[in-house]
Amino acid sequence: MHRVKRAHPSARLREKMGRIRRKPQAMFVKLRTARFLKSQSDARGITVGFTGRVARLARVHHYGETDQVAPGGPAYRYPARKLLGFTPADRQIIRDRLLAYLA
Repeated sequence: MHRVKRAHPSARLREKMGRIRRKPQAMFVKLRTARFLKSQSDARGITVGFTGRVARLARVHHYGETDQVAPGGPAYRYPARKLLGFTPADRQIIRDRLLAYLA
């Protein structure tokens, strides 16, 4: 019978030195980047949103809809998580600038 030689536990600790540990990010942080956001404009205005598979994922999580966890898997009702939108401070800034423009 042949015995397998195992590395000493301290040898594995030395391997891990210098590794950069990243803090866990909030959900969908990358989804808000310009890579996934698409803009369209026409005579009536401009829209910014998601397209394709990313749009479906964003819609399900933004509004808290039901979707399958995996293809062919069980359905789950996701809690609503606002991905895009205006904060009350944003709305106030927009309102003030609009009123200043109209005045």
